[in-house]
Amino acid sequence: MLGEVCDGVTKLKAALDRLERVNAPLRPASRLEHARLMRDEVLPDQNAVRAAADRLEKLMPDDLWPLPTYRDLLFIK
Repeated sequence: MLGEVCDGVTKLKAALDRLERVNAPLRPASRLEHARLMRDEVLPDQNAVRAAADRLEKLMPDDLWPLPTYRDLLFIK
């Protein structure tokens, strides 16, 4: 399990780094260009971050996971 968690953390860190690099230089000339950049450049990297975080969330017990789970967000009492 430790290997899976370490692999998941490595993938999450790499995805976050890519997302940060893609987001930093965005200075679009128009709203249309901005929308296209978001769709083509940022959204795929956001999806990679989410996939890595989702995988880690499934691996970790709830009491060790420091963030709210989707279940917590959807069914807060």
